[in-house]
Amino acid sequence: MWVDLDEDDIAKIVQAVGPGLYDKLIHKSDPDAEKFRDAANEDDYTHVAIDAPVDRTRNGAYVLCWRWVYNETVGYLSLSDFDEYDIADSTREKIEALREFQLDDFDIEDECGCLSDGAIDKARWELSLKDGVLKFAILEDDSNHAELWSYSSDWTVTELNVDVAFDFISKAVNRYRASTPNGEFEPVK
Repeated sequence: MWVDLDEDDIAKIVQAVGPGLYDKLIHKSDPDAEKFRDAANEDDYTHVAIDAPVDRTRNGAYVLCWRWVYNETVGYLSLSDFDEYDIADSTREKIEALREFQLDDFDIEDECGCLSDGAIDKARWELSLKDGVLKFAILEDDSNHAELWSYSSDWTVTELNVDVAFDFISKAVNRYRASTPNGEFEPVK
């Protein structure tokens, strides 16, 4: 279990249990802890925090670390990472919660009107802007841009930014999924 306490949390704990008992809860670092952390951190898939707990034993040490496991390792698709986009935390949570959502291209300044495209489940999607109206469309395939389903904004976009675009994509995907009988994202003709 990971517990992230700030100074106020620590002060409340000390007040509740007393300083003597609190001192027993603090992990005392071994003098060799940094050497063991460095050794554990040499693996590309293992990440060790600077202050990771180290439990020293006679012939080594246990080092608390995080091991990275790619989506593909457990049978999921490799999905987009949205850290590079300047969006509100609430919008990021919505977009990251979309199952099997892949963003391939995003250009909010595109003069042709195609702002973004990608894949979700086994379907291709596209986000466009025409005459101030955002439109999210499920496409037949990459070569044939015939729309199988679409959702357009019921308002005119006066100021388009990344946050507005991602929030709209999230709403459109959820609306499409809600329109299918089994809740899965399956293009229908």
